[in-house]
Amino acid sequence: MPYPVKSGKDCMMSDGRRWIGLASISMRDIRATTEGTEIPMILTAEEAAGIARCAVQTLRRQVSEGKYSDCVKRGKPLLFWRDRFIQEVMKDNPE
Repeated sequence: MPYPVKSGKDCMMSDGRRWIGLASISMRDIRATTEGTEIPMILTAEEAAGIARCAVQTLRRQVSEGKYSDCVKRGKPLLFWRDRFIQEVMKDNPE
C-alpha cells in the first residue's frame, strides 16, 4: 500500500503519485488523458495559460514569483513541460 512521503513543499506517494488536496494524480494518468490529443509535450506560455485557464500575463507573473519552477524553462520563449505543468495546476486547483 502506498504511503505519503514529504519532500519539501510537495507530498508524494511512495508509488510516485502526487497528492492534490484529498486526491492524487499520477504522470501515467496525465499521459493517458492527453494521449491522442493535439496538446504538445512542450507548451508555450499561451498554451499553458489556456490549460490553467488564466491570462498569459497572470501566468508570467506567477512564474516570476517562483510558481511552476519544476516545469518551466525561463527566458524567451517561456516554455513548460506539459505533464509536470498539469500536475502543478491540479495541485493548486483541486476543485
